Amino acid sequence: MEKITQVALMLSSLVSHSNLISISGESGTGKTTLGLQIVGHLLTENSPYQYQCIWIQASEPFPKQRLGSLYASDTHKLKYLQKNILVFPGESCFSTYEVQQEHLKTFADRILPPNLRVILIDNISHHLRYWLMQQNNISERSRILDDFYSSNLLPLIMRCQREEIYLVLIHEVSYNVKERETRPFFSQLYHRLEMAHIVLSKGLETQLKSLTINYDRDSKGYISQVYELSQNGLIIL
Repeated sequence: MEKITQVALMLSSLVSHSNLISISGESGTGKTTLGLQIVGHLLTENSPYQYQCIWIQASEPFPKQRLGSLYASDTHKLKYLQKNILVFPGESCFSTYEVQQEHLKTFADRILPPNLRVILIDNISHHLRYWLMQQNNISERSRILDDFYSSNLLPLIMRCQREEIYLVLIHEVSYNVKERETRPFFSQLYHRLEMAHIVLSKGLETQLKSLTINYDRDSKGYISQVYELSQNGLIIL
């Protein structure tokens, strides 16, 4: 089987399980690239193309050059994606956690494009993590997390489920000393949700990387793949 076909099959399986997808991993593992591949798959899997995406650049700028390299061999798809991936906010990333909160709250009621199929947020945890680091009071930290979940995350998830929109969240990771493993930042917050959790990781002495997907909180839908990161995106080996 061609490697490109393996990737297409993986993406088809992924989006058939859940419309809520979490992507986490260390820097350089290809989180944003995988996000682009998922968006590209959802917007162009059926012809004629008709869908759109809102790409929220929360703390990472939209990767225009990477999109170009991923679809360099298919200019028709590339032109469509360049036109129909709507970057928000248009000027730059959110500057602070407060600004992110203010904007994300509006998405529960905001008028969205009629053909919207996916919303992606890159990186939803960055400003939250920095803001929590400034808080010394445990109760205040808990209040912030609860407000983030109830005011931002849950209303957006409910709307996406109601309107059959895919929601893709890209996260930072942190090292859990007790468990001796890297986990998505505030994994306990996101594991409240029924969603596909994708974790990307890399070895210390090799270019090979591993991808794991949990389709449920009980790990019954667990799969693992080895991949490499190239100009054409993640390639399953």
